[in-house]
Amino acid sequence: TKKTIFTELYKNLSKIMSGSGSAKSPPGRVPRQPKRKVAPIAFRNFEREAELLEGSSAKRICLSDIFTPPVDILHKGTWESGMHVARAADKWLLVNLQDSGDFKCQCLNRDVWSDPVIRETISQHFIMCQVSTTSEEGEKFRAFYHATNLPYIAILDPQTGGALDEWPPNVTRDDSHDRLITFLQRRPTPTASENTEAAAAPKSSPQKRAGKVGIELSEEEQMRIAIENSLRETQASSEDDVEEADEDEEHSTEDTTRISLRLPDDTTELLTWPTSHSIDRLRRYVRQRLGGVTPCKLIFSATRSDLLQLDPGTNLRDAKLHPSAVLFVHMEE
Repeated sequence: TKKTIFTELYKNLSKIMSGSGSAKSPPGRVPRQPKRKVAPIAFRNFEREAELLEGSSAKRICLSDIFTPPVDILHKGTWESGMHVARAADKWLLVNLQDSGDFKCQCLNRDVWSDPVIRETISQHFIMCQVSTTSEEGEKFRAFYHATNLPYIAILDPQTGGALDEWPPNVTRDDSHDRLITFLQRRPTPTASENTEAAAAPKSSPQKRAGKVGIELSEEEQMRIAIENSLRETQASSEDDVEEADEDEEHSTEDTTRISLRLPDDTTELLTWPTSHSIDRLRRYVRQRLGGVTPCKLIFSATRSDLLQLDPGTNLRDAKLHPSAVLFVHMEE
């Protein structure tokens, strides 16, 4: 009946209004979720974030700076041009051959070349070149000086191109400082060293010189001590070599030129020849040592020039080989 229907509607409406009952949501409608309190979000401090980013970047930059080469004391050019500069400035040439992928080479920049005392010593007395093994220049240097152990460090005579002092690859900062000072005490400059050694040579006997440590011997002393063995080897090779050796011994130091001759098989012969000897005689000697059948080049390390291109009658003095020189015999392909 109508009365009954209205009664039921009234009861349901009363329940809804009083909250005693729960009305079901119409089908298809999503029930409301209670609201949640959300914590306020603070504004970003972009300045602080920038400082933090710059700080981390600065740390990375500082770390790379530790291993940076000593560019402020390096010669801006090749080691060959450095040799010319050193000769003109009457300084020694210090060459460091490095492999950028070798951590020991990087440590050399960090531990040795960064030392203020070493840097000052190098600036005053040396022309320093740092050469990469991956460059064409580095490959040439490595072949010329047979630099197998890296990092390779050597002090070169700018007059002759000879390596006067080769350092061990694991040299420390203190060792480097001691080596530089010891070297300069014996040889302040190339010019002073040449004059001093020439004056002091007669005061020491071959027996005493032979007892010295090899690294402490000057290039001239090493040549004089080794010359007897070199001449004996020459005597064993041919009778012509014996005649030349006998002629060499009859001349005084002022009239002789000392030659360090490096052959293709990596052996080195130390010769003392009269300065009046010609390039042609040197050519014939080298040709005989190679068996007389192989064409070659005779490279003067100081100028990187082929001496066999000179006039055959040019004597050793005019060829700029006096008083001493380092020559390399290169096989022609």
